[in-house]
Amino acid sequence: MAAGEPFELDGDNGVGVICSHGFTGTPQSIRYLGDRVHEAGFTVRGLRLPGHGTSLEDLDRVRWQDWADAVERELDALLQRCDRVAVVGQSLGGLLALHLAANRPEVAAVASLAAPL
Repeated sequence: MAAGEPFELDGDNGVGVICSHGFTGTPQSIRYLGDRVHEAGFTVRGLRLPGHGTSLEDLDRVRWQDWADAVERELDALLQRCDRVAVVGQSLGGLLALHLAANRPEVAAVASLAAPL
């Protein structure tokens, strides 16, 4: 798996977890956490935020709403497969996790790691 690529790990307990990386990061930066959560039986999706993991020009073309929309799409996808979904994010991903939880009551739990607040 390339460092910039998203990851998906199927679990068996009916609970999904979205993992969101930080600004200018990639899913690889949160993969260790995703692997540990998966070992506990959870389905885990580590997304790559739009504009990240490619070029500065790609990053320059996106707005924060594009990142928020991407996390929301991950929630919708996991809700199709899991009874409950939690979201965890690091830095910018932590802000996006809080934003998602504040706007989507379907989020069962949220963890914000080192969010710049």
